[in-house]
Amino acid sequence: MTGDNGEEPKELTVKEKLALEPVGRAPEPHEIELVSFIKADLTEALKLMNWETTPAAMIKAMFLPSLWAVVFYRISSWAYFRSRLLLPVSALFFWLNIVLFGCEISGTARIGKGFVIAHTVGVGIGSDVQIGERFRIMKGATIGSTGRFMDRDPGMPTIGDDVWLLFSAAIGGKVTIGNRVMISAGAGVVTDIPHHTFVLGNMTSKETVDLDLVLPEWQRPVQMPDGTWDSPNCRTIFGPPKEGFEIPNSS
Repeated sequence: MTGDNGEEPKELTVKEKLALEPVGRAPEPHEIELVSFIKADLTEALKLMNWETTPAAMIKAMFLPSLWAVVFYRISSWAYFRSRLLLPVSALFFWLNIVLFGCEISGTARIGKGFVIAHTVGVGIGSDVQIGERFRIMKGATIGSTGRFMDRDPGMPTIGDDVWLLFSAAIGGKVTIGNRVMISAGAGVVTDIPHHTFVLGNMTSKETVDLDLVLPEWQRPVQMPDGTWDSPNCRTIFGPPKEGFEIPNSS
């Protein structure tokens, strides 16, 4: 496809693609509320398992290690940002999470509402990581700094809304991950990733495809009568599709 002047349209850079819509932000320290955040986390966990939000389902969820790992992180984070006097409480729940569930999640990491851990063992989220809402992470996945050995900025990642990190995937360094991104099992990401993307391979944002092209039709989100987006047949995919996306004709 060519432009009006007959030239091929210029491909947007990753940073330009990220600028097309606001990247979901992490909560500020003063916005972190223990009870409301845990309630939102529980709601998203029930949706992930396709359970109804009933008292019976909530009681059943109380026996899930992954839910308690999130609760322990929430207490650690809330205590850290609440008061210096509560720093021992923050440290206590940080270490309990490691010992009981194999999760090393820093209390200084800021994660939005709807945080879900699918399987706890080996999950690691470093200090000062910032993550938006409805973040989902699976066993063995890690988020943190690459360190100085890679000769790059050793800062921490910033991650948008509706991001899913699959088994043993890793995000490292001062990178930005857009909204509605799924990072495949075993992938290592050290570059910025644009919105609405499925990351296929390691170390490069070039090995990506549009998320909505990867999803089977029955998993794609649809707009509900109230204007929100949901996946009635599969609650593991979330958020609206990229603006202008049209479902490919399967015939």
